[in-house]
Amino acid sequence: MRAAVAANSNYPPVLFVHMGAPDAGAGFFADMWPQARAIADAPGLPLYRAFGLEKGTPAQMMNLSVIACSVRAIGKGNIPGKPVGDPLQMPGLFLVQGRRVLWQRDYKHAGDSPVWADLPAQWLLNV
Repeated sequence: MRAAVAANSNYPPVLFVHMGAPDAGAGFFADMWPQARAIADAPGLPLYRAFGLEKGTPAQMMNLSVIACSVRAIGKGNIPGKPVGDPLQMPGLFLVQGRRVLWQRDYKHAGDSPVWADLPAQWLLNV
């Protein structure tokens, strides 16, 4: 995502919402993307709940697509660490303007990931 944002000056501002403690999130983003904006949604995950995000089903957590995505991620050097928050919680991706959700992407499984550079074009078509 960082590369997609850097390559497109029209990319909307990005805000990450994570399940960790504020200081843990700050440390993670300081290493991974220092310019990123992020907030902690703990305890209780009220933002995850407000956006209707649910826990993954067994099929969403472990299937052939998830295994293939895991192998690809490990091949890129992304080694899984200790889980933070609820490892069964499915993620969400939303385009928000003011109080309105203009677009959302429902993740199919735990390894699902959008093509970040393609998102602005999708938003324009669907908003």
